[in-house]
Amino acid sequence: MASYWTAQSPVSSPGTDPLTTTAIANLSPDLSSLRTATTNAIYHFTNVDSPSPNSDIPTSRTAEKSLRYASSILSTLLSRGSSPSLSIPRDPIDRVVGCSRDTALLFLTLARAKGISARGRVGFVSDKDPTDPFWLDHVVVEVYDAESQRWKMVETMASESSRDEGDDVDFLGLRPGVDFMTAPQAWKTARDGMVDAKRFGVAPGEWMPDFLKGWHYLAHNVLHDLAWLGKKEMLLWDHWGVQEGTRGMTGEEVRDKLGKLVDEVCEVTGREDLKVEKMEELLGREGLAVPKMVGTVAPSGGGMIEEDVSKVLGL
Repeated sequence: MASYWTAQSPVSSPGTDPLTTTAIANLSPDLSSLRTATTNAIYHFTNVDSPSPNSDIPTSRTAEKSLRYASSILSTLLSRGSSPSLSIPRDPIDRVVGCSRDTALLFLTLARAKGISARGRVGFVSDKDPTDPFWLDHVVVEVYDAESQRWKMVETMASESSRDEGDDVDFLGLRPGVDFMTAPQAWKTARDGMVDAKRFGVAPGEWMPDFLKGWHYLAHNVLHDLAWLGKKEMLLWDHWGVQEGTRGMTGEEVRDKLGKLVDEVCEVTGREDLKVEKMEELLGREGLAVPKMVGTVAPSGGGMIEEDVSKVLGL
């Protein structure tokens, strides 16, 4: 069934722009080269719109984080810098402003273009605190290794130069549950009381609103992980279906209201031998299915809007 994830999705499709197709064709197909291309492509938006920005990129460019389709990200990227290439190092200003969602999406595009089965996984990455790690919202890619007949987890955003001293993480072979937890793994870990649900979210800190951490965000990421596995690679701030109306709830209320359903999703998506037909059955259900219109954050950052995502659905 790995072949299901070899074909492009409407979101990962690179399009037909000659600059894009040529740049992809000229890229080596090994995973290391594909990973280098994605780490060079995206500059995280928190480095641009923070109180102390780490670049000269104007804050108006944070709207780029809402570029939904790989074709748009690639055409924007290749219009910048000294060469329309995916293999050259790029200064931050010559990248596209985005996040791990975008590097993961681009990796899917490149891998699938090279005939590699690849699927995105939404979940949480450890901040590596040795005593009480916080698990940060993150997206990685799983690629199918035909030789070992298993999925390998790849980090697509962190560059080799960004490593902390003593960091020995294998970016081409992340350790499940150690370096990264998929959303279903994280949900089950919290359900079993192994990690406090409040240790998962967008960022640590009491200032972070409840809907961006804990049970709210665990459920949110389980829904997004299901969509990504179904090749509907959504923006991380999209919301739809069973998420509606949960923002004003406590974490425990979200857990109690959605727990049975989320448990059922995790039973399917948390398996190494994930069954495509069972996943697609879940994605066809009201409340889990991605609709034509979803709520999302306005590119300008001015609040929530409704956006037509019919193209994501292939319509």
